This record gives sequence, C-alpha cells and structure tokens, in this order.
Amino acid sequence: LFFVFFFSSRRRHTRSASVSWARRCVQETDAEYMGFSKRQKKVMANLKEAYNSSYVFFMVLCTSLTSLCAGYQIVIFNPFTGSLSNAMKWDGEVRASKIAIATTFMPVGATLSCFFVQMLFAKGRLLALRLSMISLFLGSSIISASFFFAASENIFVFYFILAGRFIVGVGIGLCFASAPLYIKEVVPDKVRGAYLTFHQIGITLGILIAFFLPFTFPSEEKSSFQHNGLYIALVPAGLWVLQMLLQGIWFKYDTPTFYLSTGNITDARKICYCIYNNEEKINSEMPINKPTDSKDKIETSKGAGYALFVGCCIAVFQQLTGINAVLYYSGEMFVSRGETMAKIGTALVGVAQCVFGFIATFTLDRFGRRTILIIGSILCGAFLVLFGYSYNKFPILELAFLFSYIASFAFSHGPICWVYISEIVPSSLVGYANLASWAATLLVSMTAPILLNKLSGNLFHLYGICTLLCIPFCIWVMKETSGKTDEEIKALFGNESQSSK
Repeated sequence: LFFVFFFSSRRRHTRSASVSWARRCVQETDAEYMGFSKRQKKVMANLKEAYNSSYVFFMVLCTSLTSLCAGYQIVIFNPFTGSLSNAMKWDGEVRASKIAIATTFMPVGATLSCFFVQMLFAKGRLLALRLSMISLFLGSSIISASFFFAASENIFVFYFILAGRFIVGVGIGLCFASAPLYIKEVVPDKVRGAYLTFHQIGITLGILIAFFLPFTFPSEEKSSFQHNGLYIALVPAGLWVLQMLLQGIWFKYDTPTFYLSTGNITDARKICYCIYNNEEKINSEMPINKPTDSKDKIETSKGAGYALFVGCCIAVFQQLTGINAVLYYSGEMFVSRGETMAKIGTALVGVAQCVFGFIATFTLDRFGRRTILIIGSILCGAFLVLFGYSYNKFPILELAFLFSYIASFAFSHGPICWVYISEIVPSSLVGYANLASWAATLLVSMTAPILLNKLSGNLFHLYGICTLLCIPFCIWVMKETSGKTDEEIKALFGNESQSSK
C-alpha cells in the first residue's frame, strides 16, 4: 500500500487515481501497519483523514474577505484625521476631542452589535457575514461622502461622520463574531487552528493596506483630501462585489452545524459532501445522526459557563495589551516627529501585523495555543516597557521596539483570541465573549488619548504590566485545545453531558 502511494506521488498523471485506490484500501482494512516507519504511518493516517482541501481553502478565503474589509476599516480613518481637522478648522483641544469621539464611535457600534448577533446566528452564519459586509460598505460610503462637504465647516458633517463610523463598527462587530464561527464549523478538526488564523490574516492584511495608502497620497498642498477620501469606500465596495459573486456561484451553503440545529439534514449533507469525499468522514466529522435537541443542553451547562468565562478573559487580556491604542492613534503618536516619520511608524505597524500574523498559521497547531500565548505575553510585556522608556527620546529604538511589540502580538494574542473563543465557547454564547472584547476595546480607545497626554511613555508601562498578568492566567486557568475535537474540548471544560454522547 505504501509503495502504491509512493510511486504515484512521483507520477502526477496517475496520482489522483492511485490515492483514491489507496484510500479505499485503508478504509477496508483494520491493520495497524505493523513494521511501518513513522513517516509511512503518517502518510497512511493522512489518507484516512483526507478532505477536499481546495474547496475548504477557497471557502475560508472567501469568508476572510469580510475580515480583510473589517481590518481595513479599523484604521483607514487614521490617515485622514489631520486633513479632516484642517478642513474643519479644528485645533488644540477641540481637535483632540473631535478625533477621539469619531474614533470611539466605531467600537461603540461594534459593542452594540454583540446584543443582536445571536439573533442573526439563529437565522444563519452566512447571513451575519453578508450583513457585516453590507454595513461596512454602507458606513464607509457615508464617511466618504461626508468628506466632500467638510470644507463647508457644517456641524452636520461631523454628525454624518459619526453615523458612518457607528455603522462601520456594527459591521466590524458582526465580522469578528461570525467569521471565526463560520470557519470553525466548516473545516476539519485537524486543520482548525491553521484555517482560523485566516481571519486574523485578513484583518492584518486590511490594516497593512490602510497603513500604506498614505504613501500614495500626494502632499496636501497639491491635492484635495476629499478625493483621497474615496479610498474609504472603494475597497469595501470591491470586496463586497467579489464576495457576493463567490458566495452566489460556489460558496452558497451555510455551515453543517447551523443546518443541523434547524433540522435541515439535506443541506447539511450537501455541504459535507463538498468538504469530504466519503460517507465515513461525513458521519465521523459532522454529527449528522446526533439529535438536534442536544444543543440547548450543551450550551446551558456549567461547562459552557466556565468556557465563556475563560473566553471573555482571553478577549479582555488581548485588548489590555494596548494594541488598539497603537492602531487607532499611531498617526497622532508620531505626528510630532513629522509627516514622514508618522507614515513610517504606521506602515511598520501594518507590516509587522501582516507578516507575523501569517507565521501564526504554522505555529498554532504545532506548538499549541497556551504555549504560544505565554511566549507572546512575555515578549509583548517586555517590548511595551522598552517602548515606553524610548518614547519621545530615541526615535530609532522607538520604532524598533514598536515593531517588535506588534510582531509579538501578531503571532500570539492577535489570532489566538479568536481561535480560542470559537473553539471553546458555544455558538449561542459567542456574542457575550465578543461583547467583553469590544467593551475592553471601548475602554482602551476612550482612555488612550487622555492617558497618553498625561502619562506619555508611562502609558505603555501600564499596558506592559497588564499583559504580563496574562501569564499566570494561561498557566493555571487556560486549557490546551490544539488537536482536540469538539467533544474533547467540551469534556475538557467540564461538560460531561456532551462528552458522554
């Protein structure tokens, strides 16, 4: 059996037929491959766990378009704050307060979206994703249109910007709740961690695009920022059209878990046949034959409450690293160093987020969630303290420590928060975990500009101490979920009713 697979892999024109034959042979025998090497056993195990990797990859990629759009909208407002202030003739404390209010309205919308996201989940995960993209496009269009009237100094322009930021925040909140859940429910357990990082990669890629856009803008003396404001709406519009085409033609199904919860066995099997190639895998990976009324029992158990508590703590610790203080106010942090320094600083944030977020795809399943989070907390805390000492004193070291901090966050706290929450928190309680995350985001975004003015670099010492507090939590409270099935994870958190089924 091994030689059939070995030689077929050397001859591509016969590979698919040979692998299919090998898979059938594996299914028809109960032998334990006595005498095989570790590599040979791994090859045989992979055959038994085969799935339609190309379909799953592009389905997750299509879902990540919403994450990309959300990441883009998180920081795209940042490069325009200076030009908007000049056009509206804001200066001094008025400028600081107006920018803080406009920045804060986005997490306010995201926080409020958590109160009705569970209602949308009952109608379908795919519906929540589509409404998320529509909200992102609608809100960005309102902001972009408001920029054309900014020079008139009309007070209603600012109110329209606030309305657009609020709608954008609703879309981001829906995305952060629905995208990880959708990905988790359509991918096999053995590759769950790697595919869940696609959500974070999409966010960081959107942030990177938004951070590099200022380099394409001409200087303010030669251009009108109203026309540059079109960038706020053009990217969401293009991504929305692309996603609607892909979902309308190829990826039109919701998740098997949703179909099972509604008793729609036919559509559940349709999406399972798209993901897997044989009946055995469909019955083992997707619980088609399990009773649909077990869902309510699972999600009201004590184990689910404990899992929700752990998920909320992970989400709060992610925000207490101060990441959104850097993302939202990076332009204001470096404005005193000149326009070029501000652009370089914000661009470095985007590069570090994207590159090290991609690295997390290969490390989460290999080293485990808890180990990566402990290492990331140590590095983030140390680099935050060093960044605080060099802030406004040593420009080169300042950028180096900032890059190191963002890199440490991007491969640890960034992806693990959403991966871990989607793994341990039941779908009916995901909204509460996201509510904790956005409430902490709102707290950080509201206090960051005030504390930065009063504490200067000491603010980052405070964030560093909060980050280091995550280490004992990871050691004594957090449980490792890497490589475990849903049933094993629920049993790990004390949900014996699920583990016995």
